[in-house]
Amino acid sequence: MIHEAGHIAAALLCGAPPLGIRARPGGLSLVCRTERLSYPRAALVYAGGAAANLLAAAAARHGTFCLFSVGAAVFNLLPLPGSDGVGILYSLLCCFSDPSTAAWAASAAADLGMLAFWGAAVYLSLTGQGGGAALVAAVLMLVCRFGGS
Repeated sequence: MIHEAGHIAAALLCGAPPLGIRARPGGLSLVCRTERLSYPRAALVYAGGAAANLLAAAAARHGTFCLFSVGAAVFNLLPLPGSDGVGILYSLLCCFSDPSTAAWAASAAADLGMLAFWGAAVYLSLTGQGGGAALVAAVLMLVCRFGGS
């Protein structure tokens, strides 16, 4: 909820009132019309969730909640399918190229990120270092990427 509250605050500050929150594979997602914003402002809306996670971690200063908040921020900033990192990357690339080129590059980065994540999850599983949660997350990425979410 802290993460989504960060998106809501950023959306309001950038002039894109939230339309709602929807459940999707892997968690919640803010619904707002970022296409009406400038590309830098859209990037700020995407980054708002991670910023809220980092502020929460700074407030906690130590402990499990702090580690979870930092981990959630970092994970959401990675260019993985369905993550805020892809939205940030797309928005920033649009500042320097046309939207279709930016969409292709952001999608390619997400696919490469997903491939790397899958590789790490399989490696951890095969070497007995866990990886079960990572494999579940990798499946959710596939659902987000190819399931139309």
